[in-house]
Amino acid sequence: MLAAQPPTGAVTLAFVSQQYRYQQGLLRVLSRVAADRTIVLAPGGDERWEISPPPGSSPTLTAALLVRAGEEKYAFERGNTPRLEVGPFGSQIPFQNHPDSALILLGVENAGTPVEIIDGRMLEQAGQLIAQASGITWAPLEIPAAGAAPASPSPSPSPKAAAGSPLLTLIEALVETPGVSRSEDAIREQIIESLPAWARERAEADRQGNLIVRLGGAGAAAAVFTAHMDEVGFEIENVGEAGQMTAKPVGGLLSDLYTGHPVIVQAPGGPRHGIMTLSSRIDIGAVSREEVDKAGIGAGSGVSTPKRLRRLLASRVSGRSFDDRIGCAILLSALQELTEEQRGRNSAPVWFVFTAQEETGLHGAQVVAESAEAPERVYAIDSFVTSDSPLEDRRIAYAPLGGGFVLRAVDSSGMTPRDAVERVADLARRHEIPVQYGVTLGGNDGSRFVTQGAVNIPLSWPLRYAHTSAEVADLRDVEALAKIVRILLMEELEGARNLRP
Repeated sequence: MLAAQPPTGAVTLAFVSQQYRYQQGLLRVLSRVAADRTIVLAPGGDERWEISPPPGSSPTLTAALLVRAGEEKYAFERGNTPRLEVGPFGSQIPFQNHPDSALILLGVENAGTPVEIIDGRMLEQAGQLIAQASGITWAPLEIPAAGAAPASPSPSPSPKAAAGSPLLTLIEALVETPGVSRSEDAIREQIIESLPAWARERAEADRQGNLIVRLGGAGAAAAVFTAHMDEVGFEIENVGEAGQMTAKPVGGLLSDLYTGHPVIVQAPGGPRHGIMTLSSRIDIGAVSREEVDKAGIGAGSGVSTPKRLRRLLASRVSGRSFDDRIGCAILLSALQELTEEQRGRNSAPVWFVFTAQEETGLHGAQVVAESAEAPERVYAIDSFVTSDSPLEDRRIAYAPLGGGFVLRAVDSSGMTPRDAVERVADLARRHEIPVQYGVTLGGNDGSRFVTQGAVNIPLSWPLRYAHTSAEVADLRDVEALAKIVRILLMEELEGARNLRP
């Protein structure tokens, strides 16, 4: 048996390449390295952990490993001789010169997807078994205790998208913060942290979770600039006795796009990693409802996905929740550039509102609009879902990326007066800021102020693939929008009450 006859001599560990190209790495090792015993670790396509004799090999080592596994109460099963895809490179039997061989198949759940799962306890057992068979010392794996909160859910930090660009640094920080509609605490705190100190002192959260920063003098706002904090995602709908959870979409998205992908469940004790399986089921590894309850997860808990801003070629960037973290970053950038005199009490009253629950029905903006006297103008800073992609019909919502910011003249929630559109367009042209006109579906937060008497002038940037994990924007459009927002803000603070709409 293995313990009675430990092997002597050298032990070779080979990390082979090109497994999915006819096992070329393994074939090369087998042809170059002679060994008394050969053990091959390979991923399996289901949850079974098996030990099998590979093709052309004796079953002796397999039998010995299974005996030892039984003695140690390791949960391995005997498997059938597996078929290895060796293609044109393995015309001879691969293990003919390695007659004392065994193949250990590691049970991988959801193999070949972004959410492969493997049992750490079984990995420990496989490692110990190989150590005993090869006569080497095994260092135990460090497996976190069940229920332990994970480290930061975010991927390893990416290099800053553009060194020296404060606006892009803001966008990156906001994009990578979760904030599904109705679960917006984390993104609201991130925005508060990003405010300049003077604005943080003036920031107030209302009963709906909106964050409001008031500039200038007291009284009703002459103008309101808004951007919404929330993003589309999911929330837990119910939890079963065995710890299984189902989720429902929050906001307009295609659930199928998220099947088989990692997710992050927001919980009081910290975010929990999980996966999205078929039929919008969430698996965090729990085996009982008690485990889920202990983690502080229940109906209404927000479910997001790991997010990261990525640079594409030229001036393009990709990520998730650009809608509307880019808008929030533009407002933050504008606040950061204000001087003490510009934001002082002698300026006209202007409000910056970071709204909640826009994706589920403009609820945050509705509360602000109903709780205060209507401003004369409202500027909703939000994405313009463009048809500028290869497969879409360009007869509606066409605003090419790189063409400038978009004056959203008409959408499902209303129409901006022509003179208001032309005023902003003329202002952009005078300052040599590229501008486009847009007609699209969907609504915007500014529409909730119209019934109170305000003129709504929504301003946008073109966005491809909205509400997916790979939204795409052009930084030139974002910078153009940031410039026109700063210019409009200066006009409003200087007392533009006599402006045409």
